[in-house]
Amino acid sequence: MEQEKEKKGRTAPANAKFKITVEDKVAYLKPINRATFEFALNLASPPNPQLVKAGEAILKNCIIEEASDPEMIKDDQYLLPACLKAFELIDLKAAELEKL
Repeated sequence: MEQEKEKKGRTAPANAKFKITVEDKVAYLKPINRATFEFALNLASPPNPQLVKAGEAILKNCIIEEASDPEMIKDDQYLLPACLKAFELIDLKAAELEKL
């Protein structure tokens, strides 16, 4: 019971920008860097998009391990939904091309 309170009341580390929760497990993530972003985007691109692998690349490269529950990257029942959620970090701004 005491351990449950500690988990619910814990605060995010200073360098965390995102938090993924699956049931009672938590993963804190730092911002995605360009290399990870490019790698994940490449994995998710057609003709054979691999969204889980792309999300896993983001999760494993951005997780703050010392503040997160280890099950989030070691146990498939937490890893798979966390990967799909981590993939949502790929957020491209709209760009316009105009011929002059």
